[in-house]
Amino acid sequence: MIIVSDSNMLSSLASANALNLLHKLYKVDTIYIPIAVEQELQQALKPDKEYIKQIFQNIATGKIKILPLTANEQALTKTLPPKLHDGEREGIILCYRERHSFLCNDKRAIRYCHQHGIKVVDLPLLLNLFWTRHIISKYQAETLIQKMVAQENLHLSEEQLAQIFAPRRTKR
Repeated sequence: MIIVSDSNMLSSLASANALNLLHKLYKVDTIYIPIAVEQELQQALKPDKEYIKQIFQNIATGKIKILPLTANEQALTKTLPPKLHDGEREGIILCYRERHSFLCNDKRAIRYCHQHGIKVVDLPLLLNLFWTRHIISKYQAETLIQKMVAQENLHLSEEQLAQIFAPRRTKR
């Protein structure tokens, strides 16, 4: 299983010092990002966002790897809606072609993924999976959210909070 992430998900998780939870949840050694995501993260490196350095430490150790697009894939990114950022476009193309999972919290990108059969996981679902699959406790999920709110100015609606703390559905 290959997991491709957008910059917003990594940034949110890094702000709560929770990047390692991705590896535990998905049971993978490596999370992948397209080149445009790495560039977006470079631009986000600012004194008030010291936590972004964790992402680059993970890149240096191989826990996060940059996955380049082929020339054909790069050309396909131009066919996606212009309102999507480059990192989202590249991530969508990587996931569409190879059926990978895409971690993204941009509403437009999520809507596009749903419309085109691309498996996408947003932040509320990711946080729900962390605690319902016993990677962390419900209390720890609440603490992660508090850190993300404080560090990233994260805003979650009542509906999103309900999604996060909904009990896991049992399969029949």
